[in-house]
Amino acid sequence: MDNFNTIEYQPLRTYNRCVMMFNIMEDSGMPAAVAYLKQFSDKEKTEMLDVYNQVKKYGAEEVKRNLIRTMPLQDEEEEIE
Repeated sequence: MDNFNTIEYQPLRTYNRCVMMFNIMEDSGMPAAVAYLKQFSDKEKTEMLDVYNQVKKYGAEEVKRNLIRTMPLQDEEEEIE
């Protein structure tokens, strides 16, 4: 299962992990979601919990908008062709 380690921007990496965990939980149940979470450190799990709490407070669309708004622009040489 994808852990999104290749994503350099930590907030996006964490957001994607949260989405993945909830998709796994919906599709395969809580035991599968817990198995997915086990690959992350306590710090990473805390970051995921923070995103979850933001989504509960502000809604998924607002959290996503803020994430996109704060994401650094990619340099031309870093773009994937």
